[in-house]
Amino acid sequence: MRFDQLLRNSALLADLPDDLINRMAAEASMLQLGVGQPFQRAGQLPPGAALLVEGRLRRLQVRLGEPPTSLGLVGPGSW
Repeated sequence: MRFDQLLRNSALLADLPDDLINRMAAEASMLQLGVGQPFQRAGQLPPGAALLVEGRLRRLQVRLGEPPTSLGLVGPGSW
């Protein structure tokens, strides 16, 4: 599926004009993560906005000196 179609199908972006969706799609890139590979590390800003297309991501809260706490899973369509 093309980036513009993925973005148009997102409820979050449903009301945006086509020209804005097209500009966002032109700058989009696909990132594939392996099992256990982090998207964002604690204390760092994420590399940008991300729309999960397939699979699941586990959200973890990491505090110094404590084990990670699971904040649950997110699936396709999640930002």
